[in-house]
Amino acid sequence: MTEPIPCTLSTSGLIILPIVVNLESRIYLALDTGCTHTMFTTETARELGLLKGATSTQVFTASDKIKAKQQKASYLSIFEHTVEDIDVEVNEYVGYLGLDFLNQFKDLSINFENQQITLIK
Repeated sequence: MTEPIPCTLSTSGLIILPIVVNLESRIYLALDTGCTHTMFTTETARELGLLKGATSTQVFTASDKIKAKQQKASYLSIFEHTVEDIDVEVNEYVGYLGLDFLNQFKDLSINFENQQITLIK
């Protein structure tokens, strides 16, 4: 059995998770099961050195399409759960952990009362 991963619930109800990027930098992203791609804010991508060589793209949101950059991260990890060579979208607005990370796992469960998630490979 996989150990539960601690998360934080924001006042607006978002599930916030600690993410390690490229084995070195810890950031916090909101879990979004409706977001197809993992997204970093421009500020986060700049701090991680992920803007150099990024390509331009468009991202479709629930209500609009926005301009973004796309770059590859070597590793994204939540504790022992790692996905390698994952594309991340970079935009001015939001940072989300999306389905491109989550669909690498067979099961995701959320325990709101204990503020934990469980990922099963």
